[in-house]
Amino acid sequence: IMGFTGTAYVNNEYFNDVIYRYSLRQAIDDKIVKSVDYVQKDDSSNKLYEKFQKIYHNHSKKKRQYSDIKPLTILITQDIKKAKGLQEDLIDFLMEWEKLNREEIEKKVLVVTSHKDHRSNVVQLEYVDDKDNPIEWIISVSMLTEGWDVKNVFQIVPWQDRAFNSKLLIAQVLGRGLRLPIGHENPQPSVIVFNHDSWSRNIKNLVDEV
Repeated sequence: IMGFTGTAYVNNEYFNDVIYRYSLRQAIDDKIVKSVDYVQKDDSSNKLYEKFQKIYHNHSKKKRQYSDIKPLTILITQDIKKAKGLQEDLIDFLMEWEKLNREEIEKKVLVVTSHKDHRSNVVQLEYVDDKDNPIEWIISVSMLTEGWDVKNVFQIVPWQDRAFNSKLLIAQVLGRGLRLPIGHENPQPSVIVFNHDSWSRNIKNLVDEV
């Protein structure tokens, strides 16, 4: 019996019975996944509106760069309660920023957790890459049992450091954003990881090790 996994970690400890490892770094160097741009740092001192502006700027930049597809941004929280709260805050921001009504904005934001209110949303992940699908923003928790096959993720936002503070969580979250979009394999695209400045260095070190 042989097992395969992309997350060979228990928290920060690597499995001790691995006989072959193909690392994330090797996959990036071989250009079979996106590269990771974790230079982006947030120093907005918890000013929510300012933080959303910076995230939106990155999102808009990717939309201009890949105008023939639909880039997605994923925001990662540590638990379901925070995912629900972030959904409301993001919708409020987008309504004001884009000058659209709530019904129009709600179509752009998808929350994916194990909560019964969100289970049906998992099915929608199959279609979020479609350009005529309105979803641009996905809010999720760091620990999810479901695998994703979404290719158009161009920005990942860990909302709290606890959502991104172990090699296991980083491997799981990055795995949702590294797939290459069809038709854009060359030149190699990159996914932005938008970190808070106070814990950016720690995340960079963990990403390097993963």
